[in-house]
Amino acid sequence: IAPFVSPIYEQAAAGHPVALVQAWMAAIGFTLQIYFDFSGYSDMAIGIARLFGIKLPPNFNSPLRARNIIGFWAGWHMTLTRFLTAYLYNPLTLWLTRRRLARGLKGLGGRNTTPASFLHLLILPTLFTMAISGLWHGAGYTFILWGLINGVYLVINHAWIWMRGTHRLRWGSDHLLTFVCIVAAMTFFRAPTLASAWNVLTGMFGAHGISLPLNALDRLPDLVRSQGFVSTIHPDPQFFPALRWMLALLALALIAPNTQQMLERYEPALGVKAGPVGSVPHVLEWKPSLAWGLGMAVVAGVGVAHIAGVSEFLYWQF
Repeated sequence: IAPFVSPIYEQAAAGHPVALVQAWMAAIGFTLQIYFDFSGYSDMAIGIARLFGIKLPPNFNSPLRARNIIGFWAGWHMTLTRFLTAYLYNPLTLWLTRRRLARGLKGLGGRNTTPASFLHLLILPTLFTMAISGLWHGAGYTFILWGLINGVYLVINHAWIWMRGTHRLRWGSDHLLTFVCIVAAMTFFRAPTLASAWNVLTGMFGAHGISLPLNALDRLPDLVRSQGFVSTIHPDPQFFPALRWMLALLALALIAPNTQQMLERYEPALGVKAGPVGSVPHVLEWKPSLAWGLGMAVVAGVGVAHIAGVSEFLYWQF
């Protein structure tokens, strides 16, 4: 989906306003692109290691299904999250806690936590750790800001738990809110400059109006077209292919079992154990059978047929 996503960000970088639909396609498209790029890359590393008898830890666990931003970071780039927690966040929090206790001040104490201790022992270490996470991905303002934005998300999530306990939002709105926050932050990760990221982000919330290609506008009901709030641009033959790809990939990311679940009875990665019976539909569980052999042969054949094509691999730069 890179050929659909990259031109929109190039348009934003050139200073052209990005309208509502295109902005959301760019933001969601890149989120899916980097998710499948990196999770697939991690699966390849885990599988190749198993060929040599080495079990690597899992690195992705369907993070886009998370109900909150804490759950997202528990399933996205899990090895980096654990590394930063163990070697940066925990030592910093411990050092700050000892300093507060030596001065006779309170530490973190669940619901009895004071605002001052929450600020010193959770907000500051979280923001610092996430800023370093952004800097780890690239020495640029956009990466650092992406890290800080996710740090703010985590602080808000922890503050919600602190004040409201584990009370969840209703009707699946927690999933939707988390997904929108993740997608919005990813615009800073992808855009080359702060100005282009802001262009896409403001476009996502309607600041640049609603524009659709003529071939897409023709498919809207007459009632919608007659309102006049949707403008037209030249026909775009890539619009509907991009839309179909994004919907299909969203369904895979949000509904389908992941590779660890499909292979869980064989412990595909370090510490991955079989879940409850029936947690994965029987037909989707991997097994050494003729049907799975034929299916994987088709996948391998398609891969070989496209091996000479140009593919944008994002994580070479990190």
